[in-house]
Amino acid sequence: MSTASTWPRLYALAPGHLAGETRDAELSRVAGLGFDGVWLVGPRPPAPDLLRAIAAAGLSPVLDLAIARLPAHAPLVRRAPGLFEPVTPEDYAALDPRRPDTSLMRLVDHADQGVLAEATLALLRPLVEAGAGGCVVRGAALLPPAFLAGLIGDLRAIRPEFLVIADPLGAAPAAVLGLANAGFDYRLGSVAWWDLRAPWFLDQERTLAAIAPSIGFPELPGAARLAPTVPVERRLALARLRLRLAAVASSGLIVPAGFEHGAETPLEPEGARPGDLEHWRRHAPFDLSDEIKSLNASLAEAGLRGPLVPVSGPSAQAVGLLRLAGGTAEASAGAALLVANPDGHGAAGLDGGQAIRAGDGRFGDFAEHGGDGRLAPGTKVVVEPLEARLFLARAASPTALPADPNLSGRRLKELAADRVAIEGVEPELDGGRFPIKRIVGDRLEVEADVFCDGHDKIAAALMIRHQDDAHFREVPMTFLVNDRWTAGFPLTRIGRWVYTIHAWRDLFAAWRNEVAKKHDAGLDLSLELEEGRRLIEAASREAKGEARAAMQPCLAAIAAAGERPGELLHIMLDEEFAEVMAKHGPRTNLSSYGRELEVVVGRRAAEFGAWYELMPRSMADDERRHGTFRDVIKKLPYVRDMGFDVLYFTPIHPIGRTNMKGRNNSLTPAP
Repeated sequence: MSTASTWPRLYALAPGHLAGETRDAELSRVAGLGFDGVWLVGPRPPAPDLLRAIAAAGLSPVLDLAIARLPAHAPLVRRAPGLFEPVTPEDYAALDPRRPDTSLMRLVDHADQGVLAEATLALLRPLVEAGAGGCVVRGAALLPPAFLAGLIGDLRAIRPEFLVIADPLGAAPAAVLGLANAGFDYRLGSVAWWDLRAPWFLDQERTLAAIAPSIGFPELPGAARLAPTVPVERRLALARLRLRLAAVASSGLIVPAGFEHGAETPLEPEGARPGDLEHWRRHAPFDLSDEIKSLNASLAEAGLRGPLVPVSGPSAQAVGLLRLAGGTAEASAGAALLVANPDGHGAAGLDGGQAIRAGDGRFGDFAEHGGDGRLAPGTKVVVEPLEARLFLARAASPTALPADPNLSGRRLKELAADRVAIEGVEPELDGGRFPIKRIVGDRLEVEADVFCDGHDKIAAALMIRHQDDAHFREVPMTFLVNDRWTAGFPLTRIGRWVYTIHAWRDLFAAWRNEVAKKHDAGLDLSLELEEGRRLIEAASREAKGEARAAMQPCLAAIAAAGERPGELLHIMLDEEFAEVMAKHGPRTNLSSYGRELEVVVGRRAAEFGAWYELMPRSMADDERRHGTFRDVIKKLPYVRDMGFDVLYFTPIHPIGRTNMKGRNNSLTPAP
C-alpha cells in the first residue's frame, strides 16, 4: 500500500492472533477479502518475521504507534525513560475512567523533540526495513506538529510510500486542526458514532478535511463491540448498515477482526490468541465475508475521496448520502449513494430523483450493490428498519459528435437567422394547421410580436403570395405598441393566399437614431459619419439592379460633400434616402416566422345567402298527383322574385313498399 492508494482497506487484529500455525491461512483469508493492509493493534512491536509474512501474503503491515500515551512497559519508554512520566490517577480517570490500573505513561511537558524523534526512529527503523508499510499514530493531537512532520519525513526517507494515519479521536477540533501541515495521509474518522441524523459529523468532516481524508470503521478496534447493543435478530442488519456507512462516508475502511462474524468479545491486544479468530467463526450468528469482499472491490475501484453530500432533508425517515469521487460532480469519475433507515420500527423511502439531482445528472445509471435495484425519478427506494442499500454509478460518457470543421459556423448562422423573435401571429388557426377564411374584397390585417435582444432598431415585413403566383410580395409592417407590429393587404382574387412574416435588424435605422440623438446633444459626429458612410457603401456593394440604382444619387452626393460634416449629415439623414435604405438596405439577422399560413378567399355568396327550402313532391299544382322536378322548374321564378339566393331540396328517397305512410303522415297508405 502506498500514499497513492485511493481507498486503503485495513483489517485490524493483534499480533497474537497470528502467532500460531494458522498464520499463513489467516493472512490468505484476509487478502481474499479484498484488504490491502493489516493493522497490527497493540503497543508491542511485532516481530520482523511476522512483518515479512504479512508482506509475502500481498498485504502491507501497519504498525500501532503510541507516543503521547503508552504503557509503562512499552519499548519507547524503556528506550527514553526521561521523556515520560506516570499519568496521575486524576488525569487517567479523565482520559479513560473505565480502566482501573494506573500503569500508563505520558510524554512530559516540553519534552526534547530531538531526543524523542531519535528514540522513536530508532524503534521504527528496523520494523520499516523489515517490511512495515505504515503506522497509526495514536493520540496524534497531543504531539507537537513540528515533531510529527519531522518524524514522517524521516520515515519516508527510509520508505517513500510509507503510509501515516493520524488518530485524533477524542481531541478538541482546535488541537486536531494543528495537524494540517504534519503530512498525514489519512486520519481515523468518527463515523462509527454518528446516528445519520445529527449534523455534527458532516460539519466535522468538512472542517477536518484540511488535515487528511478520513478512514472509517463500523466499530473501533479494541473498544466495545457493536453486536451486543441490539437484539440478536437485528445484529446482521445493524452490522451491514454500519459497515456500508463507514465505507461510503470515508475515504478508506478498517474492519476489526471478528466484526464480520458478529463477535461479542472485544479485540484485546494484550490477551489475543491464535484461536480467537477461529472461535469467532465457529460461533458466528452471521457471516459478512462476502459482503466485505464485494464492498472492498467496488469502492476501491470507485476511489471515493470527494465530499459527502446529504440528499435527504434533516427530518426525513430515509437518509440519503451521496459520496463523490472528485471535488464536484462534474469532476468525479464515479459516485456512491447510500440509502439507510436508522429507525428500528418502520420502513421508509427516498425518491430516486433526489439523488439524481444531487449528482447534477453527471452520472449514468445507479446500480445497486448486491441487488438489482435502479434509481429513477418518482420511484422510491424503500429501506426496511436498520437496512442500508448502496448504489454505485460511473460518470456518464459525453456524447461524441462527429468532427466537422464547418459545424460551428453553420450553427452560428442558424442562430443568427433566428435572432429576431416573431411570435403571437394573428390571425392563425391551431398553429397554422387550418387556413382562415375571408371573402374577396376584404382586407386581411396581420399582427405579430416582433422583438430582439439589445437596443438595435428592427424592421418587419408581411410576405404574401396567391396560389397562382410564383413569388412572394412584400408589405412593410409598422410598429403598433410595445412589441406589436401590423400590416395588411387586400384580397383581390378568390382562391388560396399564403402569408408569413420576415424580420431583421435595421442597422441603418439604428445608426440614424443614434446620430440624431448625438446631434441634438451637440456632440462630435466625425466617427458616426464615417460609420454611416461605410454602412451605405456596404449596402451598395450588396445591392443589385433597381436597388443599386436607387442608391447611386446618395453615393454621388456623399462623394461630392467630401469631409464637410454638415453636408454629409444632411445627405445621410434625408428621409427619402431612409426609405430607400429601408427597402433595399442590408437585412442583418434576417429571421422568418418558420411556417407559412393560409387564407382561403371565397365568393361573396360564401359569406351570406338566403336559402329557400321546398319538397319537390309537394310542388304539383294538381292535388291528385305528386310533384316532379318539372314542377320545381316552374316555381324557380317565384323563388327568385322573393329574393332568395339558394334553393335547398330536402333529401329525396325512393318510395318503398313496406311500412308506407299515408297522407299527413298517417299509418294507413291510400292512393
